[in-house]
Amino acid sequence: MPPQTRSRALNSSQWRDVNDGLFGAHAGFEMAFAPALFALLGLWIDSMLGTTPLLVIAFAIGGVIGAVLSVYYRYRYAMAEASRVRQQAEAELAELRDGSAVSEGAT
Repeated sequence: MPPQTRSRALNSSQWRDVNDGLFGAHAGFEMAFAPALFALLGLWIDSMLGTTPLLVIAFAIGGVIGAVLSVYYRYRYAMAEASRVRQQAEAELAELRDGSAVSEGAT
């Protein structure tokens, strides 16, 4: 008799947790790899121009600034979206309350 297999499908709450975790991991990778990638690009250009530490430092700083701004604006967008969803849910709840109060008063 084959062993019982349980469904490994995730419910919406579990998917939300997975997405939140991946968002945090993505931000960490972005903060680490963007400056490193830009520093390598600066090193390559420096080796061609003969100005070795100059562009490595400039590109690495640019990578850090870009990564920080990207994470910041993505976070602001996510918070604005969450706020919009919350306000919409509160409005729907208030509408339901008002509708039930009106129907109770009519009876």
